[in-house]
Amino acid sequence: MQLALSDIGTVAFSGRKETAGFGALSRSLLQRRNDDYLSMHMSFNLELGRFLPRQAKVTAPFQYSYSDRTWTPPLYDPPFNRDILLSESLKQSKNRHHRDSIQNISTTSSINKSISLSNVKVNISSKNPMPYDPANLSFTFARNINELHSPDTEYATVLDYRIQADYEYSPLMKSLEPFKNIKDNSGWLKPVKALYFNLLPNNIRAGSLLVRNYQEKQLRSLNAQGDGTTQSQRQYLSFSRNFFWDRDFSITWDLTRNLKASFHSGTIAEIEEPYLQVNKKINRSDYEIWKDSVIHSIRELGKPLNYEQAANVTYILPFAHIAPLDWISSSAAYNSRYRWERGAVVDDENTGNFLQNDFALSVNSRFNLVLLYNKIPSCRRRTVF
Repeated sequence: MQLALSDIGTVAFSGRKETAGFGALSRSLLQRRNDDYLSMHMSFNLELGRFLPRQAKVTAPFQYSYSDRTWTPPLYDPPFNRDILLSESLKQSKNRHHRDSIQNISTTSSINKSISLSNVKVNISSKNPMPYDPANLSFTFARNINELHSPDTEYATVLDYRIQADYEYSPLMKSLEPFKNIKDNSGWLKPVKALYFNLLPNNIRAGSLLVRNYQEKQLRSLNAQGDGTTQSQRQYLSFSRNFFWDRDFSITWDLTRNLKASFHSGTIAEIEEPYLQVNKKINRSDYEIWKDSVIHSIRELGKPLNYEQAANVTYILPFAHIAPLDWISSSAAYNSRYRWERGAVVDDENTGNFLQNDFALSVNSRFNLVLLYNKIPSCRRRTVF
């Protein structure tokens, strides 16, 4: 089912259920389903800016989705005895709590939840764009959580977070043309008359992106569950994490009609985290230590992993404005690039860093000989009827 809520957004629901024994007529009994399957999916796509006054000029695309898939095995006992009916395993257990535990372990479920606000902006800008206009800023937030529960996994959680802020400014300013009123009938001053200057860059952009991924998995001790004994869960716990902060800056500037320049720099920094379980419901003390460490690392702007910058300058020689030389197209380019990458750390000692520096000067020319021949009377093309 899908609902369209005017110009606010859409809401969608879907579900599916299959029971044991389900399958196509062409399939054999072994190919048919031997468990109960249930899935539900719900999603919202809304423009939250519609709930604010129109004068605010806010755009806030909001997305939320929730999906739940469950496999309940009513026939066989997958955790311990895959060739024995689950009902037989339950009959053999005289402890009611043990029977409930077997039933719960036999169920597989997967839940996925995601929420995001993408490119949130306040579209208020001046007639002549200014650096402080709210429309220059945009924000994005996204979170995704996946939870898995299965016969051999007590729980497995994957968390993804993304926080992004961007600033982009493109000034609108009339170019300065100091020589356009020069009177010249010879045409030799045409390159000077066509000269103009841009006092401001064409575009300035800065961005910041925080990306975090955390995975945690708790495996089961099936032998301990099968004989009713308990065993330490810590030895079956594993987790991995990474946390990065990506920052970049770029500027593009056409200083004149023929002279163009650009610069870009970017840094990837690691937010340092202690190797601890980040689960405040289970391990509150480790979570507090992790939180303090992350806040301190963010204040220090993280630990740089990679830095890169590039500068490009291109100059187009003004032959097009010189009548005797307009058959030549030529440009000169300057390109430079610098890259730094942090080396590996072994036993708390840095093994060294990686540096790379590139520099290039190039000249490209193109000669249109047809235009050149047409300037020579004896070589000029003649039309024959």
